[in-house]
Amino acid sequence: MSWLIQHDVMAGRRRLNFSDWTDYASDPETAAQKLRKVAKAVTDGNMAPRYYQMLRPRARVTSEEGALITRWAADEARRVSSQQSDGKEASR
Repeated sequence: MSWLIQHDVMAGRRRLNFSDWTDYASDPETAAQKLRKVAKAVTDGNMAPRYYQMLRPRARVTSEEGALITRWAADEARRVSSQQSDGKEASR
């Protein structure tokens, strides 16, 4: 089972690695899109994966935590998108 978890962690990091978040600064739309995907994954109940929750019950995201993460990700996506819009208008 640990190989499956390791595989999922590595795949997840390829899609989104918060340690590399500053790499998205030059592409705010990519950052906003990743934030929207975070919100959707939490809203859809896909965080953390079911098999992982069975192995690590504390990995479950409570409804309060899910609401907090979803709200943060949505707010941050809007903020990043608005910065991109402001930058486009300034360059005109």
